[in-house]
Amino acid sequence: MPTITSYLGFLLAALTITSVLFIGLSKKSTYLKLIE
Repeated sequence: MPTITSYLGFLLAALTITSVLFIGLSKKSTYLKLIE
């Protein structure tokens, strides 16, 4: 079932990118709060 495998891979990649962006944004906001 290559379609299911590629679909799972796409979901995994989307989750990874979303979590990385979320962590980056939260770190950036806390960094800005420390500067103020």
